[in-house]
Amino acid sequence: MLLILLIVGLPFISADRCSSVPPSLWCSSKELSKECGFEDLCDRYHTATHNQRINITVLIEALCPDCQRFIVDELYPNVYKNFAGFVNIEFVPYGNAKVVNGTIQCQHGPEECSINRFESCLIDSVQTQEQYVPLIYCIENNLRSKIPFDKASAKCFRTLSVSEDIQRLIQSCLVSRLGERLQEKAAKQTGNLNYSSIAQMLLILLLVGLSFVSADRCSSVPPSLWCSSKELSKECGFEDLCNRYHTATHNQRINITVLMEALCPGCQHFIVDELYPNIYKNFAGFVNIEFVPYGNAKIVNGTIQCQHGAEECAINRFESCLIDSVQTQEQYVPLIYCIESNLRVGFVLAKSAI
Repeated sequence: MLLILLIVGLPFISADRCSSVPPSLWCSSKELSKECGFEDLCDRYHTATHNQRINITVLIEALCPDCQRFIVDELYPNVYKNFAGFVNIEFVPYGNAKVVNGTIQCQHGPEECSINRFESCLIDSVQTQEQYVPLIYCIENNLRSKIPFDKASAKCFRTLSVSEDIQRLIQSCLVSRLGERLQEKAAKQTGNLNYSSIAQMLLILLLVGLSFVSADRCSSVPPSLWCSSKELSKECGFEDLCNRYHTATHNQRINITVLMEALCPGCQHFIVDELYPNIYKNFAGFVNIEFVPYGNAKIVNGTIQCQHGAEECAINRFESCLIDSVQTQEQYVPLIYCIESNLRVGFVLAKSAI
């Protein structure tokens, strides 16, 4: 129903398209990688990362509502349940905790510190994600439902048939120096990211399977990071191209093209709840927003037929004419938002457009 394309400001077809195409696309086609001189590196990158699992590191804190929501509603049902064989999921239970006078103090109080430590010990004791991911999901799901931690953990151990041996390992870890070391390790992992706080208490890092520190890190680092540091771009031989890319795209607006259809609930949700309040209202001076009102329509016997009927075709056409007539996004973005917002709550087009 909805497709958003984010494209760096300059057109891809230019006198020097190698410097105007984002690094993330440098290996997207043989033609481009050959033209720009990194065909060999792209080939080595594709070879090195072929069939490698994606590493997902999730920085969490046990009583953080956003972390619980992400784990329970997104990560477990949508990622783990569908792609367990294609990902390595690592949890780092620490979050916005701080060390004060040698003692860890957690954002949501001492209980959170205890549960963070428990989850670190749990992960260390069972080790495989096939065991610890369902357990962390189960515990966080129960905590989210306001079930006390001791009852939540006992319930999850029963439900997932955690052996007594594993339970003893976890308890031993909790009361030993190992539990402290695991939290110190979690603190270091979190602190290494140089974030003063974890955005919305949750940060997810998606890294291609191979380690970035390797004999040939140029071929194991994703292209999107090739221009992320001067050291790396110089080491890998595309310092000049990265410099030209940064120069060409400096202070350029980001083009956002939204493919939509007027009566699509998903499109309305995105425009009304996400695009307008979060992107346009905050970053209007940094983006160019283009709407393309057509969506899943098809041409049948020379006539456009829309997914949600003839009315949608009429509104798609109306919105296309509106955009063409006012031309500037300062006019058409608020208008499209207003119309879609009203259509979403049941107004007809004539009243929405008034």
